[in-house]
Amino acid sequence: MYLTLSILGVFVLGIALLVAGWVLTGLTVMIGGTLWSLRWASRRYYHPACHHLVPVEADRCPRCTAESSGTSGR
Repeated sequence: MYLTLSILGVFVLGIALLVAGWVLTGLTVMIGGTLWSLRWASRRYYHPACHHLVPVEADRCPRCTAESSGTSGR
């Protein structure tokens, strides 16, 4: 969902810049934003027990670890 929303947002912003006459900036935003979104999504995975995205670098799910220790941070 986040990947789809970020790519759609990038394309809306890029098209708005293209319509405004900022062709190079609009194309750069569209291409760069799409590549950044794909890179962001590739560095996370979906944790089925918690139903959220977890960074690949994390050994354990930080949210599950906080909830099991009693400090949810909310």
